[in-house]
Amino acid sequence: MAGVATRTLGEWTGRATKVGEVLEQLDGLRRKGQRSLASRTSVLTLVVHAPSAVDAWDAVATVHRFGGHHPARSIVLVPLPEGPARLDARVSLTAAEAGGHQVWFEDVVLSISGPAARRLGSLVEPFALSDLPLVAWYLGAAPEAGDDLVATADAVLVDSKLAIGEEGGDAGDDGPVGALPERDTLDAVVALFGRVPVVDLAWIRLRPWRELLAALVDGAAFRPALDDLRSATVTGKASARALLGGWLSSRLRLPPGTLHLVAARHASVRLVGRIDGREATFSVERLAGERLVRATATVEGGPSFTDVLALPEADPSWALAQALTGLRCDPVYEAAVRAGLA
Repeated sequence: MAGVATRTLGEWTGRATKVGEVLEQLDGLRRKGQRSLASRTSVLTLVVHAPSAVDAWDAVATVHRFGGHHPARSIVLVPLPEGPARLDARVSLTAAEAGGHQVWFEDVVLSISGPAARRLGSLVEPFALSDLPLVAWYLGAAPEAGDDLVATADAVLVDSKLAIGEEGGDAGDDGPVGALPERDTLDAVVALFGRVPVVDLAWIRLRPWRELLAALVDGAAFRPALDDLRSATVTGKASARALLGGWLSSRLRLPPGTLHLVAARHASVRLVGRIDGREATFSVERLAGERLVRATATVEGGPSFTDVLALPEADPSWALAQALTGLRCDPVYEAAVRAGLA
């Protein structure tokens, strides 16, 4: 998605401060915004759990790039439970344009040391906007089921790719602080099911692969191949293999030994079946150096079909914006994660 031009209307920084002082400064900035030409238009409270200060500022920049489309009060938390008790804060007011109108929204970045870092739910409560959803976005490892911030949230955002330790986009494999192995990540996500809606940014980024493959087999010419599938191969990094492989297993009820997972830089899916004794092949893949996903269906001695879909720009703000428009339980995703564990 295209970035949104923003400008800072005001900001305040406090060292070794108190929650009451932060709230007072935030209220002062809000009054300043009300006196400006911009109008306050928040649709949710977005709480970002950041494993480091660098991740915190990256998150603020990401939110600003789509802020005019999904204006929110952003509360970015950097917990340091092992340090001495201390609260540092930065509060800012940002203006952006949405639909030809100037709007403004707030960022609150809190670095919390000591015991309070283990009770983030109660810390966040005074900053949340009443009568609006509160969404908790975890930048590193998925939260534990007993996390008190989860208990206050209306929805939880995770990124299983980052949680497993794989950077987003086309970067290498150096994950953020707090990254967990693949199985631990999926176990942590499954533990949240039934307690709170979980939206996975990695699942959203894989949507083009899922949509293209579903479109390939959705027709009289190719659908019979699903009744006689001989093999299914999924390539990609660990998160893509787990999610796409789990999706295929749960939707197609693949027999044992049919699914093969192969490590690769980019995600791809390949199905091989038979239609009236003829081999039918379906593939969806992204080639190196391209921001395109190519889909191909071929039946031996019969029809063929190709399709190409351009990928969105490599910017986490796109997946985040998509996630915030669908804050609800996704049974297909949940089934894919459970099957991925198997």
